Amino acid sequence: MELISEEELRVLSYVDTINRGGHSPIATLVAEFERGRIEARYGFPDGSPLVTMAKMLQVAMAGIHGPRTLTEAAESTIDYLIRIGALEDPGALRVTSLGRALLVGLEAVDEGSVVEVVASNDPHALVKVMGHIGSAGLGAMLADPYVGLEQALRLLTSTGVDRVLVGGGDARAKANAEMRAALDVAPIGRVFEVRVAGRELHDRCLVPRSGPVTMIGGSLNTFGKRSVVLTTVEDREGAVRRTYEDLWSKAETLVKCTPPDEVELDDAATA
Repeated sequence: MELISEEELRVLSYVDTINRGGHSPIATLVAEFERGRIEARYGFPDGSPLVTMAKMLQVAMAGIHGPRTLTEAAESTIDYLIRIGALEDPGALRVTSLGRALLVGLEAVDEGSVVEVVASNDPHALVKVMGHIGSAGLGAMLADPYVGLEQALRLLTSTGVDRVLVGGGDARAKANAEMRAALDVAPIGRVFEVRVAGRELHDRCLVPRSGPVTMIGGSLNTFGKRSVVLTTVEDREGAVRRTYEDLWSKAETLVKCTPPDEVELDDAATA
């Protein structure tokens, strides 16, 4: 069964690529992209025997079939993607979370990746997810716009994640301030850094030092409340890893924890 046509996938991927580059194209420009390059067209000049014959044939065929009235205009690819919730158009086109999940899911099918569904009624949902994150090993990065202090402490005690990328803005100000105040004074005992990304951060992703990455269909604070899909992607070309490493490099440090022995060495070096 075909979930989405090649043309729809082409348009959706085009908008997603531009969004990830920090821009939202207007619908008319995307429509021009969909139209493609205009090829040269050739015809016969008016008055030539072939043009006259073609017009006569057109009139004759119209008489056979009778006049037709347009009852419903064809839906454009852009309008269709908006209608199904894959695109939104608040003045410029953006891929929605549903649309991006669709792209990730299609990529996962293409690459033969593993999809795991954690049901909302599973009493062990959070344990399963933390186990999956823990399997990424030491040095992994977790990108989740809505990680708060409670989730950060779980990551510290149950996983080897040492980099967490969270969202910013006014809506996150209180949660981020709480996380910074607590982690700044907590005896962490290992490297652990939290950075605040810009508006480019939308998706949740687990990025280990090497190997497959996992796209997470919900924030850590939603597990056990709603069903969440974990999609493990091979990322053979490294596109996902490069995207999140780039987001990390541009993000602002919220809190950076260092083991006591490293702090002592730093103090000795500056003394």
